[in-house]
Amino acid sequence: MIHLRDTFAQTLAGLPRLDGEFSPKVSLGTGEVSLADLPQESLRRFLADAAVDEHGADSKLEAAYLVGTLAYSLAAPLVALVLRGQWLCQGHAAGVGLTPRFVTWKEDGDSGVEQVFDIALDRTHLTFSHEARPMRFAQAVEAIYVNVVTQIHAVTGLSQPALFMLISDSFAYAFLAHGRDLGCIDRAIGYATEAFCTRGTKLFSKKLRFDHITLPEAPDIGDWLRVRGGCCRAYTRPGKPNYCTTCVLRDDDSRTERYRNYLRRTFMKQKTP
Repeated sequence: MIHLRDTFAQTLAGLPRLDGEFSPKVSLGTGEVSLADLPQESLRRFLADAAVDEHGADSKLEAAYLVGTLAYSLAAPLVALVLRGQWLCQGHAAGVGLTPRFVTWKEDGDSGVEQVFDIALDRTHLTFSHEARPMRFAQAVEAIYVNVVTQIHAVTGLSQPALFMLISDSFAYAFLAHGRDLGCIDRAIGYATEAFCTRGTKLFSKKLRFDHITLPEAPDIGDWLRVRGGCCRAYTRPGKPNYCTTCVLRDDDSRTERYRNYLRRTFMKQKTP
């Protein structure tokens, strides 16, 4: 006989890790620290390590990076579960354990180190349902993060609304990524929009949206882009003023053109005989 706990554990074990080594390893149990009881020394270490490659980073940049990583680390498995019919409907920070680790990366001649978090879920503090209720999901996510957002705000001064918008951005991106992987991108975007673009929680974001962008010269080539609502503060990196494609400081035209260039590099080569 398979118990519910066993079934959930099997589901967790089968979840995709879309970002390779950057994806969280997920298990049942407890981690190095609990999100409900994060010691100040651990928080300060996590903040410093969040921007370990950004020499001269200020505390607000560290805060933005850390919250984005903490959010995506949990969003990756929770959204993967949602799209398989298992919705978080009640949440508490005590249900989430964290174990940090570092991953090295190389890209376009650059290299570095990035902090990531593996996640341990304690089912005694988390409730799941087969009923699709995006707003209730958002309320459960808010309940998990409200204490750590308060802590990070107190230490760094980055505003709580700004921190919550970064959480929304990470979860929205997870919906897009997992929806693309499962071939249900419209459904995934619909869930994310209802959860985070509808008033009712601190995760509500006015600017967060999803744009479908195609190539004028090849209208059959296109993809969805999550336009973030919060600022990750990457523009404040010392000596690195470049804006990323989804930066809130970039206007719609330049964002669209940059994404079209990505589509050209990625997909036009595939069409070349």
